Amino acid sequence: MVDDACAAIDYASRRIEIDKRYVYVLGHSEGAVLAPEIGIKRPDIAGIIMLCASLRSFEADFIKNAEVLNRDLAKMTGMKGKLARCLFHIKDPEKAIEALRRKVEETKFRRIWISFSLVGTKFYRETFNYDIRTHLGMNALPILAIGGTKDFQCHPDDTCEIPSVSLGETTVHIIENMDHMLRYQEGDPTLLGYKDAAQRPMIYQVKELVSGWVKLRSQEITKLGK
Repeated sequence: MVDDACAAIDYASRRIEIDKRYVYVLGHSEGAVLAPEIGIKRPDIAGIIMLCASLRSFEADFIKNAEVLNRDLAKMTGMKGKLARCLFHIKDPEKAIEALRRKVEETKFRRIWISFSLVGTKFYRETFNYDIRTHLGMNALPILAIGGTKDFQCHPDDTCEIPSVSLGETTVHIIENMDHMLRYQEGDPTLLGYKDAAQRPMIYQVKELVSGWVKLRSQEITKLGK
């Protein structure tokens, strides 16, 4: 995915209608985690935009999200709730992720079954061993980091920590009542509520913050005559 993003940057930079001084990388969730490495490999881009990024390990995120899922499943009633708990409840998230890591690292197969899905082992091996903090610590590009107070998948505390890890000048915004889907949430956010959240429009403040930051950053580049 990093290589694909770099190829897209190279392609955009060669287009005659695009000024390569003003190319930015915007990533959400996993894309935000990968953005610093992309910036290191393409240091001439104008900046990085990280939406709902996590600075934690894959194991830590899995355990946290599994606990939220178990909480949501426990609230479901009737036959639907019983069936959902039977299929998706994770009794011990910590042991489950340890077992998954061993399975992925010990197998010689390119794909294995996990629950009801056939998944690529290469993706999981790389994800287990990926360290965003190392890439952030080598990043010198300006960063716009945006998180939401109702994001349980990638906690806003991680977004607030980015300036202390990255070498680049970082602007942080935490949007009140925004969930991981960049939608407004009145109550507690849940994995089971993502389907309904996706039907609502994205919080407009995200667009305003991104647009405003890009304009200011581009004006600075123009003044410097880069």
